Order: sequence, then C-alpha cells, then structure tokens
Amino acid sequence: MFNLILRHCDEAHGQLLLSQIRQRIECHRLAFAGQFFTLSAVIGLTQIQASDATPEEVLARADKACYTAKFSGRNRIATAQSELA
Repeated sequence: MFNLILRHCDEAHGQLLLSQIRQRIECHRLAFAGQFFTLSAVIGLTQIQASDATPEEVLARADKACYTAKFSGRNRIATAQSELA
C-alpha cells in the first residue's frame, strides 16, 4: 500500500489522475516462471477536510475507500463520497 498527496487537486482531477495511474498499472505484465500475469490496483480517494484533526483521519478514510474498491472487484477506484465536504 502507498499513499499519494495531491496538492490543489479537487475530486474530479484526482479521479482523472488516479484512473490514469490505474490504467498504466493494468497495461503492465509480470513474467514469472514462464507465465505472464496482469497487474491491477484498487485505489481509495478522499480529500483533506478542515475538520481533520490528524493525518490518521485522512488515511483512515482513504483506507476505507480502498477496501470498498477491493470488495467491488479488481482494478477499481472508490471515493469516500459520504465523507467529503
């Protein structure tokens, strides 16, 4: 797992950037033991809110959105929409 912090980035632009990253990951093939594997990513997106007291609050929302994406299927992006201001 890794995190990206995108400054001056609204939700729509974040969706666009993350979709491009997800597509680039999907284009890669991993060769191992004579077999090729398709890579995929699940991504959780949230925005930093004025009410966030700690970085952990932001990361917890992103993590929750990531699990939503994971349980919705492979290669998806989920937004913590109900949490956004």
